[in-house]
Amino acid sequence: QMSSLISQILSVAKLDSDTKLNTEEIELNAMVSAVVNQMQPIIQERELEVRIVTDQIDGEYLINADPKMMRIVISNFISNAVKYAEKIVTVKLLKDSKTIMFMIENDGEGISKKDIRKIWEPFYRGDKARTDRLSSSGMGLAINKSILNLHKAKYKCTSEQCRTIFWFKMRKVK
Repeated sequence: QMSSLISQILSVAKLDSDTKLNTEEIELNAMVSAVVNQMQPIIQERELEVRIVTDQIDGEYLINADPKMMRIVISNFISNAVKYAEKIVTVKLLKDSKTIMFMIENDGEGISKKDIRKIWEPFYRGDKARTDRLSSSGMGLAINKSILNLHKAKYKCTSEQCRTIFWFKMRKVK
């Protein structure tokens, strides 16, 4: 565990320096589906419903991004949503004329107003993770912040009682 934690800390430090992105076109819907499929054993164990909702039938959600880094971002967001959900996790993909938005929502307890500013900091951990199999180092959102900043994405978290939403928005491929 210590080795993994040190590796994650070094990853954040490296990401915050002048990291070179290896960008290519990524179809976000396919990446989200692959991550959700990979997490099926834990989703089933927790008896959760995970929905992927798109605003366009047969629409493509293409962004230019580093595929390895974006898979980390998507995996971190989905694993956090699964970890803290009560029953339902919903991933939404939305697009307008210029951007693609990834949004993930769960029906968990929520994040307090005093803690919401801390969630992007290294080592922040929510108090009540629901499963030991998804233990947390508190580095996932700090890594996501660094990756999203490198990609010049906008991102945010909002939380109320029984509803937490994380989202990011990037320029879509023309």
